[in-house]
This record gives sequence, C-alpha cells and structure tokens, in this order.
Amino acid sequence: MNEYAPEYSKREKVVLFVKYCGLMTAVLLFTLFYFMPRFMNFIEVAHCFDYAGFSGLQILFYGLFVAVPLSLLLIITAIEGPRNMQIMRLGQSPLPTEKVLRPTKYVYGIKAKIRPVLLLLVLVCIFVFSMRGVYWANDFIAMMSKMELTQCDNR
Repeated sequence: MNEYAPEYSKREKVVLFVKYCGLMTAVLLFTLFYFMPRFMNFIEVAHCFDYAGFSGLQILFYGLFVAVPLSLLLIITAIEGPRNMQIMRLGQSPLPTEKVLRPTKYVYGIKAKIRPVLLLLVLVCIFVFSMRGVYWANDFIAMMSKMELTQCDNR
C-alpha cells in the first residue's frame, strides 16, 4: 500500500473551493439580509407573543442558549460522526477511500484515533454547554420579566 493518501487534482481543488465559497456566500447573504432583520424585530416584541403555551421570551432564550448549541451538536455529528466512527473502527486516518488536499501520510493505531476522540470531547462540551443553557435561559427570563418592557399593541 502507498505511504501517502491520494490527493485531489488541481481542478478538483478549484471546484471544491468555488462550491464551498458559493455555499458560504449564500448562507451569509441569507443570514444578513433575511434572517437577522426579522430576528431583530422579533427580539423587540418577543414578550408580546405566546406560542402553544410558551411565551416569546421563553422561545427566544431557550432557542438561543439550548436549541442553537444542540443544533450545532447534531450538525457536527451528522457530518463528522460516520467518518470518525470508521476511523475508530479501522484505526487508519485518512480513510482508504478518502482524497486529501495536500500530501498526507497514512497514520495508524492510537495516533489515528486522536482526532475522533478530540471530536467526541468537543461534542460532550457542546452538550454540557447546552444543558447549562437551560439555567442561563431561566435566569434571563426571570431578569426580563422583572424589567419594564415596551407596551404591546394587541398583536
């Protein structure tokens, strides 16, 4: 077996770069011009709304401190989980069918399993942060309910 993993060709690298730059540009534009203006408007009047028995403040703060970290955890797990499970099982990194961007030697055994273990630790930290977010959300909701909020105009 070859000592180095197969590399992407220059054309494949350019295609990957353009594809991911286009995707990130679309996400950035959506966030800046669609999501953020609506989110900022919602923040100002969140206390005026009730959704299925939950106040707008509860949805806002639980979403921010609990749902966002849990969503990040699920996305990272969905993207990196299968690959890292395979690395743990085979004890080889990069995987035999994987191409790399620059010359990379195959690593075997314990050294190959370091990154998957570090990813697992990061995922555990994100989960703990999300669970701690429940308490932060409760604190913010209690603090906001004591404050004098703007009047709601029968929404």
